[in-house]
Amino acid sequence: MITFDARFDTTLPGGDGEVDISALLEAAGQLGESQAKARIEAGGPGPDGTDWPDWSPRYAATRKEGHSLLRGEGNLLDDIAARPPQGDSVSWGSGLVYAGVHQDGNEDMGIPARPYLGVSAEDAREFEEIGLAHLAQAAGL
Repeated sequence: MITFDARFDTTLPGGDGEVDISALLEAAGQLGESQAKARIEAGGPGPDGTDWPDWSPRYAATRKEGHSLLRGEGNLLDDIAARPPQGDSVSWGSGLVYAGVHQDGNEDMGIPARPYLGVSAEDAREFEEIGLAHLAQAAGL
């Protein structure tokens, strides 16, 4: 689960009260969700730019045409979702039992990490753009 915090002074100079950041948080959650799904659909790389390890030859033999590193029947992809904003933060991820194993890996099971949740440098620029757009709109610019 990834959480985006929007903790900052939500009053604007000359404004008539606090800025409603719920739309910003919803947009950030949707962006995080779409970035995670895009990583899975593309078969990586992780947010830090590191390519995901290939399947082991034994496991690869069990895969069907159309399967990719984290996409078999599509359950993980379909389960990734942004949660409704809570206070000044929003989160996104998957509630599937095995989602964390794919994200972090499991040495005992011989499964390498294939991180799909996280914020790359490119992702951070997109978050910055939506943040600035929402603040500009709130300021009437």
